[in-house]
Amino acid sequence: MKVLIVEDNPINAEMVRLALEKEHYEPIVAHDGEEGLAQLEAHPDVALVITDVMMPSVNGLEMLARIRRRPEWRNLPVVLATSLADEATVRQAARLHCKHFIVKPFTVRLLLQSVHEAIGQRDAILQDKMQVMARIGIDADGYQRLALAFASFVHDRVASFRELCEREQIAELDATIRRDLVALEENATLLGAERIGNLLVTLGLPAGTPPADKIGEACKAILTELRLLEQALPSLPVPPVDGAESAAAAEPAA
Repeated sequence: MKVLIVEDNPINAEMVRLALEKEHYEPIVAHDGEEGLAQLEAHPDVALVITDVMMPSVNGLEMLARIRRRPEWRNLPVVLATSLADEATVRQAARLHCKHFIVKPFTVRLLLQSVHEAIGQRDAILQDKMQVMARIGIDADGYQRLALAFASFVHDRVASFRELCEREQIAELDATIRRDLVALEENATLLGAERIGNLLVTLGLPAGTPPADKIGEACKAILTELRLLEQALPSLPVPPVDGAESAAAAEPAA
């Protein structure tokens, strides 16, 4: 699980990195808010951000505000690690839906407690297999079939939304995309894909229509969540290389 550390003090950053690695997290380090935002773009599967407040270029609160403007990051848990424990800082962070604070200097125990609490409050990408089986009344074989069918659906939608996001301008969501979003919402509800289901609700889709200047941003947010969901679902079978299947069939039995 990836955790982004945004800290301009290299000693503090190294302490947090070592603590997270010991707990088998995958830390990514950025040295200011601007670099932190770039790392989030490069790693859409980041599960948590730990950030200082006082940093050059873009500070922690400015970075947090920019994170919350993006639909796909709106519910991303953030831990503020700062020596600025004043009321104004806490209130500003709370307005930006940041619930977790640790005051410098802090212990590794306090850091990890905050990390575990913050990650535990994030929506699951995919509901536990046993919970889904019990909820809809199917056995393990039935779940595997449904999950593979959903994985194939998601894989195809990743390709179509990637193509959509590469367009210079998206004027509207056409009928095909809307049908895909309806099916995505239904499938996400069935298989317990909570994160992407909640994102669609946040965006007012598929029934509603985002403002014209927000359609491109909405499509990028959906693409990010589709990629995460694709990783969480069972891997699709690898198709045989051309000619390999027929050659295998023609090979005499031993």
